[in-house]
Amino acid sequence: IYNPKNIYLIQYLIALIQDKDFTFLDFFAGSASSIHALMEQNAKDNGARRFIAVQLPEKIENSSVAYEAGYKTISDISKERIRRAATKIKQEKPSYDGDHGFKKLCYLTKSI
Repeated sequence: IYNPKNIYLIQYLIALIQDKDFTFLDFFAGSASSIHALMEQNAKDNGARRFIAVQLPEKIENSSVAYEAGYKTISDISKERIRRAATKIKQEKPSYDGDHGFKKLCYLTKSI
């Protein structure tokens, strides 16, 4: 059963922090809902919040819809969600010229 996080609730919680320039850490990024919410809030209030998103490249079940769509790992879904959120924000809020994505994604290949 898939239960996506409510990005509007997460966005509201992010907006409660008065500082608009901080680094947000999501150590279990999953499908990157919190990052999507952070990017939306930046566009809404012209914030400069940054993020560090960590998601191990956990394999997706071969029988899942995501796998059939071409995603092999949860981190693949994370990256695509961030790209799509950035595209949506650019289209809906062209006046916002802040950051629209991620710079580098690192993978851990072994358990520590």
